[in-house]
Amino acid sequence: MKAIRYTQQSKIKLILEKLVKSNVIFYKIAFEIKEKILGSLFHEEDLDGIKYLKVDKTTHTCIDIGANVGQTIEYLKTRFKKVYAFEPNIQNYNYLKKKYKRNNKIAVFNYALGEKKEKKNLFIPYWKNFICLHNTASFFKDECYSTLKEFLNIDRSSLSFKKTIVNVEKLDKFNFNNVSLIKIDAEGSEKSILIGMKKYLKSSNLSLLIENSPRSFKFCKKFLKTYGYEPLVYRNSKFSKKSVSKALNVYFFKKQSR
Repeated sequence: MKAIRYTQQSKIKLILEKLVKSNVIFYKIAFEIKEKILGSLFHEEDLDGIKYLKVDKTTHTCIDIGANVGQTIEYLKTRFKKVYAFEPNIQNYNYLKKKYKRNNKIAVFNYALGEKKEKKNLFIPYWKNFICLHNTASFFKDECYSTLKEFLNIDRSSLSFKKTIVNVEKLDKFNFNNVSLIKIDAEGSEKSILIGMKKYLKSSNLSLLIENSPRSFKFCKKFLKTYGYEPLVYRNSKFSKKSVSKALNVYFFKKQSR
């Protein structure tokens, strides 16, 4: 069974993505090359919808929740005055701090975000005990498996997990100014993150980009509707209401925000 989750839409890039996802080792090598050499060249292509938002890169800022090793930061840093990045995995956080230590446009925080201040167990998956794939992590083991299954068709028996304790805070604790976009890729924790950011959701100029997680996406749509948001997908150079539930990432807009 082939991997079913792809980030590229253009034909040539999609062919390359299918090739590297045909083998775990190929994927890991390609991921490292992309991160260290190619930068944002192979970004998730639905990020291009950001180009059509009302963003002033001289004043507007954004928040990247679930920054991983900076794949999305590389795309956002040229489009916003400041990027506030949250990454709970200490290894990824240390990597980001080193990578962006001379870039004052990037601020990195070693927190998971949720609905209250607490400490939680974060599970980091390893393939056959030695390869950490996609640098992913989650509070839910099943979410890690589901993500890797969709990306690489990995058998559950080949995965093991390392556990670490991380600090959780509410986004509403942080007072960031002029935030016009919040991206959330949190491996199943989207529900608690949204509950902890009600102050930001009241902004008339805020747009959201949220990964479609089966664990929490239905809640996200219902919850955000109470704040006036509607879900759209960006595909083939335009926004659409069609097939929202099948999209990899979904935008949420208030009508006056785009």
